[in-house]
Amino acid sequence: MNRTFEPTPRHDTKDKILDAAERLFADQGFAATSLRQITTEANVNLAAVNYHFKSKEALLSAVIGRTFEPINRRRMELLDQLELSSGSGRPGLDEAVRAFVRPALEARSANAKSMRYFPRLMARIMAEPGGLAAPVMLPALQAVTDRFMPVFQQAMGVNKRSTVLWGAQFSIGCMARCLIAPEFIQAITGENQPQESMEQMLDRVVCFIVGGMQALAEREKSLCIGA
Repeated sequence: MNRTFEPTPRHDTKDKILDAAERLFADQGFAATSLRQITTEANVNLAAVNYHFKSKEALLSAVIGRTFEPINRRRMELLDQLELSSGSGRPGLDEAVRAFVRPALEARSANAKSMRYFPRLMARIMAEPGGLAAPVMLPALQAVTDRFMPVFQQAMGVNKRSTVLWGAQFSIGCMARCLIAPEFIQAITGENQPQESMEQMLDRVVCFIVGGMQALAEREKSLCIGA
């Protein structure tokens, strides 16, 4: 087990509010969840929510940040190690994608219960009307984006940052699906196969993401040639 993601006890009022908010936002969506529902679920009063978070939007940002913070810290550590080991060279795309994906799978492997709601919450936020996703998710992802996107761009050999960002968006969708329902294939096929290890799942996800990002890079190059 990776000690980076070992769960810590959560008993204080702030964490009870965050736990309740995460469950309700994931199940009902942001707009459909009221602060009153959250306080009832958490067994706290409204003043406690206002004291710790000020607003429902700030509460959602705190929910996202709580899960992303250790994952992003681990991503930065892995990228630091990768760049150091690469010396004067540049990390390859497979290595960079692996450094980005591994922490999310490690987090689920170390504490699957705490990750039960989060992937579904991310899907809810992306589908929420009113442009909610960008203002609440970008602060949690900005530092990682600033570090990883240039590495991806160099490894892909592309000029357009938008090509890399599309690849990152598709990659996040792939990871989220694996986190939500890794047993889905077995349920469809009816095959009673041993559950894949975290490393086996990592290899499968990285293979798929790298192939897709390379395809996007080739598409950009072909469009530039044909222009």
